[in-house]
Amino acid sequence: MRPGWLSIAMMVCSTASICCAAPVEQRETQVELVGIHLGQPLQEARRALDGKASFEKEEEGQQVWRMLHDPSTQYVIFGANRENQVRYVTTLAATDGPPMACPPLGDVSTAVKTGAAGNMELRREVKQAGENLTIIARGKSPEHLSSCSIKAQGSGFEQDEEEEEQREKSKHR
Repeated sequence: MRPGWLSIAMMVCSTASICCAAPVEQRETQVELVGIHLGQPLQEARRALDGKASFEKEEEGQQVWRMLHDPSTQYVIFGANRENQVRYVTTLAATDGPPMACPPLGDVSTAVKTGAAGNMELRREVKQAGENLTIIARGKSPEHLSSCSIKAQGSGFEQDEEEEEQREKSKHR
């Protein structure tokens, strides 16, 4: 007895599902903002901003730089760990510029959203070099972000970042 078309179709489908279920190698890309990534030595982070930003100040283990040629981004803030490597990086939107993007966040429609219009937070968890990173974007809406950050999970970054963001906003009102 020859197998009928239904039997052949079932064999093809089961073979295809086995092939499709096989693990796919995932290449990790470098998650960065304005050329700065976590774990990067501070000297390299500073060089990444050469010609793009001017140094404003350093206090409490973090540096604030003013963007020179990006009308949507006003500041870049990054902090270092004890090994003088970047432990977080944040960009702050220009108040009078075009909307700021958050490229590391990727497709905002698939990010975890909290808050409501006017005060929204978007998050995505990613792996880079075996480390779990959190990408956080905040703003009025996904199209009108006020900040974009990358941090290592458990870095104590959120409190530092929120405090600095509030200080910068209150200074420039």
